[in-house]
Amino acid sequence: MTHLEHALRTGEPGITRLHAGGTFAYLASQPDESRVFQSAMTSKARADIVAALAAHDFARYRSVCDIGGGQGHLLDALVEAQPEVRGILFELPEVARTARPVEGVEIVAGDFLVDALPLADAYVLMNVIHGWDDDSASRILSSVAHAGRSSRSTVLIFESVMPEGREPHPSRTLDVLMLASTGGRERTLTEYSRLLGSAGLALVGSTPLPTGFSIIEARAG
Repeated sequence: MTHLEHALRTGEPGITRLHAGGTFAYLASQPDESRVFQSAMTSKARADIVAALAAHDFARYRSVCDIGGGQGHLLDALVEAQPEVRGILFELPEVARTARPVEGVEIVAGDFLVDALPLADAYVLMNVIHGWDDDSASRILSSVAHAGRSSRSTVLIFESVMPEGREPHPSRTLDVLMLASTGGRERTLTEYSRLLGSAGLALVGSTPLPTGFSIIEARAG
């Protein structure tokens, strides 16, 4: 892994030694590689989506906003299984332009660090928060809390949750990978609870999935 030692010694993502703007700025400047990245994320998430739809009752929401949802693969599966649910895909303009239109899913272009989020009964962040340091992650979640506060929306974070102890766990390898590639990190449930609280969200609970990921549920309001 390029410049891993730099990341471990300084806490800065190693990729900044290759591209000053970091991973996401690099992908924004390289459309072909961005498409490969989005395709890889879509393929990787398929098993998690099946498990998530089986584990959580999405039928209780009238609208679900997937923030940073790539090509909209989660919402596509959701509206197919629950046609009465309205999906909203919120993605960067360069990604939103390539998303395939699907009946029942509205595509909204924007930047979750800058722009106001659409109103929805539930907000989903799948493999998003672990890509950011605590300060940036808190900013993202604060935007979600602000958008969902009036309707006390549900917030669903799909991530690998690290164990509280020191036992070996796949998330520890992923933790190093995220540090080197984006400056992000994996977190324990206690750390997620603290992060949610800093953004004005309350932890409701966590549901482990058979794929190794968990659905961390929080509430705005």
